[in-house]
Amino acid sequence: QVPPASQGRASESLVHVTDLFATIAELFGVQSEAEDSQSLLPYLANPATPSARSVLYTERFLPNGGPPDPERHFRAARDARYKLLVLPDQREFYDLETDPHERHDLIAEGTAPAAALARLERAVVTRGGTFDQGTGEAKERATPSAITR
Repeated sequence: QVPPASQGRASESLVHVTDLFATIAELFGVQSEAEDSQSLLPYLANPATPSARSVLYTERFLPNGGPPDPERHFRAARDARYKLLVLPDQREFYDLETDPHERHDLIAEGTAPAAALARLERAVVTRGGTFDQGTGEAKERATPSAITR
């Protein structure tokens, strides 16, 4: 049974669309074995529940249904404050606390906090393959996965 929602409240936890799998499984009384899916029910019951993840990772391969094209492989990692985008020809880094609309790329401006950038770069490497620090280019094709814990 779905817990009563806390109307008018939002959760600050890092969640992903893949979490719907574990959520639906739990609603049907089935334990999910998916490593990249966590039930959303605790957040529905109490939006103040701390995030089970410190970093969220996602990627998109194009074209759908065919072999991935390295020129159209997009990756992103984010934590509670920062977001790193790894595009085929560049990297972008945003401070979501001060720039929620992602208009000021801190890499382009030369103001990216080194520790935060390195943490999210490690998340991309861990889940998405090797990473060239200078170009942001993946050196090997990643396998699809959704989340870094």
